[in-house]
Amino acid sequence: MKKFAVLNNQNTVVNVIIAETLAAAESGSNASCVEVLANVAVDINYTYNVQYGRFIEPKPFDSWVLNQETFMYAPPVAYPTDGGIYSWNESLLEWVEV
Repeated sequence: MKKFAVLNNQNTVVNVIIAETLAAAESGSNASCVEVLANVAVDINYTYNVQYGRFIEPKPFDSWVLNQETFMYAPPVAYPTDGGIYSWNESLLEWVEV
């Protein structure tokens, strides 16, 4: 059995299912499906980038931007490296020590 991501018309994952084939995954549905490789993380609300064949996790904050090399969102300010524990504050656009 294989894992498939069920996509809406904006290529957003709306379900993750197990099926034997792509045809079986898409049967009885108007949605398209993409096979998910064993080592790939995918969940509902991820987006499938057709051009690169990659799943992208949901954007955690409006200010974060997608890194085109890693396909992960990054904050506009780097995480502090002083050993503290921080949380992102979207209204201040900075890391706040917790």
